[in-house]
Amino acid sequence: LLCDGETPEIYARTIIPQSTYQVLPSRFDNLGIKPLGQILFDEPSLSRSDIQVAQLTPQHWLYQLATETLDICPDVLWARRSCFYLKGQPVLVCEIFLPSEKWSHV
Repeated sequence: LLCDGETPEIYARTIIPQSTYQVLPSRFDNLGIKPLGQILFDEPSLSRSDIQVAQLTPQHWLYQLATETLDICPDVLWARRSCFYLKGQPVLVCEIFLPSEKWSHV
């Protein structure tokens, strides 16, 4: 979960294939508390696939994972995903945008 203070804003899920890890183990072993985005965007060889966008309903397994700690669950959640390539190696990043009071007034 990515939070604004105590408020969860984004549920993120990253898939790093074993083949990617084997080529770049130090990138991930030394991540510590650094945001993954910092590692990705600091990489000079970075390229990114097109962004895919979806609406997730309560029946979708990712919706269920993203909302299991929330008090209020909306009818749908918006999500996006894309594949980042580090030295040609894929890393899949999926972000699900959680309901937030600050966005309800926009």
